[in-house]
Amino acid sequence: MSKDENIFEIDINRLHEEWTQQPLLYAEYAEKLAHAKNKYEESKRDMDVVEAEMDANIRKDSASFGIEKITEGAVDKAVIRSRRFTKAQAEMLRAKHKMDILQAMVSALDQKKKALESLVQLRLANYFSEPTVPKDKREELGRA
Repeated sequence: MSKDENIFEIDINRLHEEWTQQPLLYAEYAEKLAHAKNKYEESKRDMDVVEAEMDANIRKDSASFGIEKITEGAVDKAVIRSRRFTKAQAEMLRAKHKMDILQAMVSALDQKKKALESLVQLRLANYFSEPTVPKDKREELGRA
């Protein structure tokens, strides 16, 4: 199991430690998510720039792109086929995937927080306590 998967395990016998680690884990992954969102936005912007530059280049010299008659559809298809655009698009998709993974991690840490809260409530309600025999019944059980 990877480090990222381990963070979701809860040791019910160490709830105090789980609670002290929870905000640190959340902050760590929320920060990673913020960086991933920034990287995604940058890659999206870069893709838009490449698309605009390719569009202009194609319109300026359509023959070198195999376009006889300039139409919006022909220009759009030529842009999509270009190596620069597909490379920029692939980078944007990688950044989006990383951002989505980190968003899932942050959401899972929210779920862990709810689980910790519920476990504390169960602990306070003596859900995990051992069964005990009342004092007056112990003598009866000892004779039997």
